[in-house]
Amino acid sequence: MTGSRNSSANRLQLIAVASFVVVLVSALVTLWASDPNDWPSHDHDAGGQRFSPLKQITPANASKLQQAWMFDTGATGIQVTPLVINGIMYVTAGKDVVALEPETAKVIWRYAAPAAVSRRGVAYWPGDRDTPPRLFTGAGDRLLAVDAERGTPAAGFGEDGSVDLKASVRGEVDGGFSLASPPSIYRNIVITGGNNGEQSPSSGLYGDIRGWDARSGRLLWSFHTVPRAGEPGVETWEGDSWKNRSGTNVWAFFTIDAERGLVYAPIGSPTSDYYGGDRKGANLYGNSIVALDAATGALKWYRQLVHHDIWDYDLPAAPTLVDVKRNGRTIPAVAVMTKMALLFLFDRVTGEPIFGIEERPVPQSTVPGEATWPTQPFPVKPAPLARNTFDPEKDFYTLTPDHATYCRELWATNAMFTKGPYTPPSADGTMLTFPSTVGGGNWNGLSYDPTLGLAFTSVMNLGQVAKMVQGTSRGGGPPTWVRRSPWGGPVGRFWNPDTKIPCSAPPFGELLAIDVSRGDVAWRVPLGFVAALKAKGFDKTGTLNIGGSIATAGGVVFIGATIDCRFRAFESKTGRQLWETELPACAHDVPMTYLGKDGRQYVAVAAGGGSYLGAAPGSTIVAFALPDRVRGSGFEVRGSRSGSESTSTREPQNPRTLEPEPQTSNLEPRTRTPARKRVLAWADVQHGYQHDSISHAVATIERLGRESGAYDTFIRTDSQLITKRPITFPEGTGISSSAGGDFNVHNLTYFDAIFFFGVREIGLSPEQRADLLSFVRDDGKGFVAAHSASTAFFSWSDFGELLGGRFDEHPWNIADATVVVDDAAFPAMKHLPARWPVHDELYQLKDFSRDKVHVLAHLDPATLDLKAPLVHRTDRDFPAAWSKSYGAGRVFYSILGHEADDWDNPLLQKMYFEAIRWSLRQVN
Repeated sequence: MTGSRNSSANRLQLIAVASFVVVLVSALVTLWASDPNDWPSHDHDAGGQRFSPLKQITPANASKLQQAWMFDTGATGIQVTPLVINGIMYVTAGKDVVALEPETAKVIWRYAAPAAVSRRGVAYWPGDRDTPPRLFTGAGDRLLAVDAERGTPAAGFGEDGSVDLKASVRGEVDGGFSLASPPSIYRNIVITGGNNGEQSPSSGLYGDIRGWDARSGRLLWSFHTVPRAGEPGVETWEGDSWKNRSGTNVWAFFTIDAERGLVYAPIGSPTSDYYGGDRKGANLYGNSIVALDAATGALKWYRQLVHHDIWDYDLPAAPTLVDVKRNGRTIPAVAVMTKMALLFLFDRVTGEPIFGIEERPVPQSTVPGEATWPTQPFPVKPAPLARNTFDPEKDFYTLTPDHATYCRELWATNAMFTKGPYTPPSADGTMLTFPSTVGGGNWNGLSYDPTLGLAFTSVMNLGQVAKMVQGTSRGGGPPTWVRRSPWGGPVGRFWNPDTKIPCSAPPFGELLAIDVSRGDVAWRVPLGFVAALKAKGFDKTGTLNIGGSIATAGGVVFIGATIDCRFRAFESKTGRQLWETELPACAHDVPMTYLGKDGRQYVAVAAGGGSYLGAAPGSTIVAFALPDRVRGSGFEVRGSRSGSESTSTREPQNPRTLEPEPQTSNLEPRTRTPARKRVLAWADVQHGYQHDSISHAVATIERLGRESGAYDTFIRTDSQLITKRPITFPEGTGISSSAGGDFNVHNLTYFDAIFFFGVREIGLSPEQRADLLSFVRDDGKGFVAAHSASTAFFSWSDFGELLGGRFDEHPWNIADATVVVDDAAFPAMKHLPARWPVHDELYQLKDFSRDKVHVLAHLDPATLDLKAPLVHRTDRDFPAAWSKSYGAGRVFYSILGHEADDWDNPLLQKMYFEAIRWSLRQVN
């Protein structure tokens, strides 16, 4: 018995040790991607955010970026996003997988695969105790594993380092199969989609999603994207139309919620993606976002985003994990960008839509044998991000006469028609629908800055044109129909194919930021230009684009994508373009960024050309960095990175700010002090009257800025500085008009924000009014307005649009009420109690709508006399504070602050102070 107990104890000890080793190995495995300076997967992280914590490149220095190196892969049409892991860069090109030194592009090793590899790159698996790290990619119709250290086929994986991707998806006929995009990795499972063809005839290969053992290549699980007999969803395929049905695949990228063990799959169109007469029904799981258990492949939830697709509206992009903040709670969400330029946001656990979905009626097909679905799903918010309608009376291109004439003739000659979104092609006349088969969005998808709550995407406004003609039936079956464009072939763009200029009005391409918590566009700017039009003075048209963006903690968004073959940087908060450079070919892919061992932040992009917009081919990867000794604003890097040591560059601590950032990098500040922001406290009392609290208000704003170090305040009680033009002086003042800045004569260009406490009519010239609007709208500056500001400029409607609403009588005058906070996460609201009793001059607002402004706080109607004779609003909605975007700028307004004593209240002081900091983009 004693021996038995000892034996049991020994076994328990061995089990405990083994368990510890497993935990330790698992922990080590999870650390491979823990260095935030690397770019370890196509989208940087498994959640598809494409966000780097690097801060070395900022809006202040991005214009100084220079080419660091260029590498010619030898293969054209590349769309690769390089990976950088533990000091090595991995790229694919043609049949090659290449390892490079990321600081110089020196080749470390090159492996030639037996067939073309995944054009968008590789996936990295860190290995385990017995298996070295591996790279996974497609090679023809096989899944290939390459030893990441040696550049050789991975020993022990499948047959000589690869497995047959077709073996488990063959129907009754054979066909082609490949991986256009690399697989995704969850723990020790390699998850693959596949490209099995979407056009007629069906290849007979199913588009199943599969999980493979990363060590052995053994197939672990499969999810049938086309349900088989007896499986849920097969009833959405009339008769046996599910059989041998190809397409319905994930040719793009997966997204993984590693914490919850979920994989999100964007599934494409069934064959044929232009005609569905032989597959009547909704056709699950075609054109669906599907959430699966990443360990088993079990279905968790799904949402079909196009029913019975005949427009080639496959889901082309990796979903993105985001956090939506609503009603005081954070909802883990997944954002899905589509070709239709519709952005859907779902609860990533339940699949419930965050902002609602509506099934809306759409036009129906008249093609014999076709049976389109009567409705299609539309998100309630946000609105379509790109054009999805066309009005021939007002939406035609008009900039240059020759192209305008071409487009009108194209329309008339081909008897074109449109009936809005999801217009089906007809056998009579030529359909026009927006977006085209290449989408408003495509594989670019989203990048996401979690610190700002903003998702970024590029879109293009390009229509597709086609009609249906009878094709040849197969095997004596019923007649089939195929699409034909005016230029032949199934795909026709609404453009001049020689110039690539669309026939719809610009903008042709845009870059957008979406506030995911509000479901609204935060800003949008034209992306790119058309050289022929720019030469004639039209430089804000944007241009066609395919390719994605990345975001960085430095406040910069990088994107190529455009057919003008430029690479650009934009300010994350405003959309202001910071930098652009010409590439040797267009970059129809996703860039990436990383920190080299030399301490420099690099940004790399593949200039491969090609794609579906006819760009000239290219074969190079280009990297950019700041000049060797100029990194950050007023800082230089000391030391270098070795191995996985993190030396992520951060912004310097500013000892004057209320909330200084911790300095955790190896940067040392020079003696120069960072410049402070400048706020113009403006309260023109020359043309109105002196409101009781104005003097105390502007004095308080000045004191708060000075004591905190957040900004310097310039107080003016006239409107002289409200201009972008040089300020001159009347004759007889003794000051020469050429003296300029020597006399501290500053116009609006000097300031970063305005604090405005104006009353009634203020005398501004038309030029001054235009400059004030441009200060906020175009320059991206801040505008914070207090109390009676909503009574200012009654005759100037554009001011009401800037502010977001206007004064509408005094139903209560000075009274007691309770302010209820709507958005407790907003910087100016964080310190306020949920309910705040106030004694102030209270009034209602007109021309105000919650669709136009973000209400931060409102007056509790239960504490107001709603029977007062001047109460006009019947919706009981009385905002007390709001924020809004106006073009590229930020606007904050509150009705509070009528009496001078109000400005002694610390709650009100901090509300306006934090609103100013928000408008200055010091807080978010």
